[in-house]
Amino acid sequence: MKALVVVGAWVLVLLAIGCSQDSIIGCENGGVDECLYKEVSCPRGQELFCNYAAGAICDCREGSGGTGGSGGAGGMGGTVACQNPTIADADISSGQPDTPLGTFGFIDLFSPAIGGADKGYLIFDTSSLPQQFSSAELTLTLSVNYESAPSPTPVNVYGIIDPTSDWNVGALAESNITWNNAPLNDTTSPTDFLEQGADDAHRVRLLGSYAVSSTDQIGTEYRINITDFVRWAIGENQAFSTFARSDSDGYITIVLGLSQADTGDHHAIKSRDFSTGCDRPHLEIF
Repeated sequence: MKALVVVGAWVLVLLAIGCSQDSIIGCENGGVDECLYKEVSCPRGQELFCNYAAGAICDCREGSGGTGGSGGAGGMGGTVACQNPTIADADISSGQPDTPLGTFGFIDLFSPAIGGADKGYLIFDTSSLPQQFSSAELTLTLSVNYESAPSPTPVNVYGIIDPTSDWNVGALAESNITWNNAPLNDTTSPTDFLEQGADDAHRVRLLGSYAVSSTDQIGTEYRINITDFVRWAIGENQAFSTFARSDSDGYITIVLGLSQADTGDHHAIKSRDFSTGCDRPHLEIF
């Protein structure tokens, strides 16, 4: 049973399982991930975090987008819609190869040394995008940061350029996708996907990368230019893929994986289940 207790200016979300309701849920071992695994949640308009200043406890704070204002976007639970959010996204984990993790509030990017390797899958609807635009950017928001200095491991961002190999959410729901059934996942590799490469002859085509520094704050945004991929999807860049002239069903799949295996780097991005605002993965079209 969950209970809300006000302590000073903070709202603590407490979970009582075999203990009293005024027990505090700790997150000293896994940060906000541990809070989520323990099913701690926050009131609408606030976001969950691990409050290390208060002794590593699961805590809530105003959503990273704030409460809005003149020209401002609302935070978690806000009313300002974000353009082109994911219609489905999921974390898959080699540590839990047959366990669906698609409805969690985050997508982990783990190294093999920490609980198994994790990769991410995202689906976007391109059917309503304009035929002409200057650029398209995938925007991701940091949820958890355990990256180590000085050289964080980049995350590679790929697009599936064969529509017959896309993540078909109608056949494989967000609540059912796993490490073992995710399309074109290389289940033997902590970082790679099947048929990945940097040109039009590879079904999983490299689009770009991003890197999280150890000093990056929760809520930091990462933007990856995927203009050529999106233009291909809507039929405006046919040479981008040898498999199809466009992604005719109107849905594109983007996958995320660490660029190399390492021994300590770990971060998570916010998923569509975390927020109703622009913290969700989304496409920005200019």
